[in-house]
Amino acid sequence: MKLKILSAALLFVTHLNIYAADITIQVSDSEVLQPIPPGVVGWGAMWKQKMLWPAPPASMTDQQHQAYIRQLGLRNLSQVQAADMRNISWPWGVSFSTWGVNWENSAKPWSQRVADCARILNRTSPWCEKTVVGVGDLMALADIWQLEALTVAVPLAVIDGRRTRWGPGFFDQTFSDHTIEQIADHGYRLVELMKQQPGWKRLQRVYLSAGTEWRHYRLRNPSSAVLSYAKLLRRLREKIADSKVIIVGSASDSTDIPGIKHQQAISWNRYLYRELHNVPGIALDLHRYRGMIGTQADSNGRTPLNFHNVEAMLATGAGQRQYLTVKPADWGESGPTMPTVLLENAIHGRMADHSTHSSQPIPWPVAMAHADLVREALASEALTFLGWTWFPEDLPEEWPHGALRPDGRLSAPARAQGFLSHYHRGNRVNLTISDESAIRANAVVGAKGKLALYGGNFSQQANRLRIGLLHKGKVAGSLELMSAAGIHQQSLTLPATISLPSLTLWRWQAR
Repeated sequence: MKLKILSAALLFVTHLNIYAADITIQVSDSEVLQPIPPGVVGWGAMWKQKMLWPAPPASMTDQQHQAYIRQLGLRNLSQVQAADMRNISWPWGVSFSTWGVNWENSAKPWSQRVADCARILNRTSPWCEKTVVGVGDLMALADIWQLEALTVAVPLAVIDGRRTRWGPGFFDQTFSDHTIEQIADHGYRLVELMKQQPGWKRLQRVYLSAGTEWRHYRLRNPSSAVLSYAKLLRRLREKIADSKVIIVGSASDSTDIPGIKHQQAISWNRYLYRELHNVPGIALDLHRYRGMIGTQADSNGRTPLNFHNVEAMLATGAGQRQYLTVKPADWGESGPTMPTVLLENAIHGRMADHSTHSSQPIPWPVAMAHADLVREALASEALTFLGWTWFPEDLPEEWPHGALRPDGRLSAPARAQGFLSHYHRGNRVNLTISDESAIRANAVVGAKGKLALYGGNFSQQANRLRIGLLHKGKVAGSLELMSAAGIHQQSLTLPATISLPSLTLWRWQAR
């Protein structure tokens, strides 16, 4: 990332700033809360042709396709590093389709791949195309990018034209024992194919998602749908014994939505938890598409960036704190937290759908909201957090998703995410903050014993932050601040008091 050095007068002290009372952080670097898992942060990706940058040729030979995959890796290497991408997903998004999840097709040479598409009740999906980046291609990219983890998927239903190869029951969404074996065999062969690729040894973790996003809601469970889905997850775990592979099931992310949706969500999650929480190597996936909670729409149904709406968005991370893992407390019981992953995470406005498009850059307050969600997720027990999506995604209308813009530059959320997560390695350690309504932060001790802090002033008001170190004397280090205007860097010895302008991210590391 290119540093834009700004004047200290702009970022630290200005006559326009009106500061509230000092906020105090106390860090105890000897109190380890949890080790940081490999591949803890990254981006999801849909590998559709129109989303890739640089764009692939309209037609390719096998050799040209291999050359393009290498170009894709090398051209995006600096962006991957700047975004601190350690995990990425393939394939994704369509659990009812052969597109993107049929690795048998995508593993073939380019000349032998056919256009995958879904057919639902004789309606063909517009997503009919060849998979440009198949599973072998992704392994090549992971090797170039030196990723720590990969997220892949096995389909719950595969439809070839009009012929259904397998899938759950049409009416009750129950998986038969025969279908469970078909899906588990498919997942096993996918992992075996990955093991044949040169980048397998480098990977520290692989998340194998069963269906990517699948639920069959009822107000009261256990239904045969949830029980057979849990049986499928257990069978995948039995078939794939490699401890590097974590089997992932789809939990419901609607527990924070009141009413019937809340009841449906906790009912689905409760029975998945009861069936699976004692099985090592299985995790549940939650998605966090947030940003609209507490905001007010204008007459056109969109989300204006007025004072009220910015305040609501800046509380995104803190507001999602209790919803980032699956745990019995969600439905009023006690017990340990289920291993959880967060594989799709984005901030959007009130008009979020797949029929509207925009090429406008993401506003900085939206990037700050995403950053607070990242920070909160990294402070949780979640095993991995993936922003959505890595390659250009121009939905929804107000604020486009995606880490890469169509010109190949990093979006504001990607820059903010990479800025915060960069030092998140080693072990997370304890810190206390006197007032989290404005400033929120995490503390880590890296592999070499270096203390690092990162967080943000998630407020529209400037604040002073006093940082203290328990059981330590003075520690010299470097402080960086990121705002909409750029990055400022200076030396800073702790303990110290710093002035943080509004809407500013910060990070400090010991020398």
